[in-house]
Amino acid sequence: MSILNNTIQKIIELDQAARERVEQAQRQAQQITEECIGEQERLTAETDEEVSAQIERINGELREKADREIELLRAQSEQKCRRLSEIAKHNAPQWQSEILERIFGR
Repeated sequence: MSILNNTIQKIIELDQAARERVEQAQRQAQQITEECIGEQERLTAETDEEVSAQIERINGELREKADREIELLRAQSEQKCRRLSEIAKHNAPQWQSEILERIFGR
């Protein structure tokens, strides 16, 4: 019986050791899972920050480009208006004469 008791005791010890290893492996797996989730959250937050910074930079560049284009168009428009005003001043007497001539048939 002693051999049987020793064998049973050994089986119980091996079973207990196996259960402890399984529990330890489960704890390690849980810890690794939690670490992976934490790393994923950190990387997601970091990526979000980088993307936000890039979006801000691109928006700034687009705003600057749009402002330059608006200023160019404004300058061109002002130049055209000045040119039209000069043409109108220069041609006003002639146009007045032509209008009066057409009205009064002179």
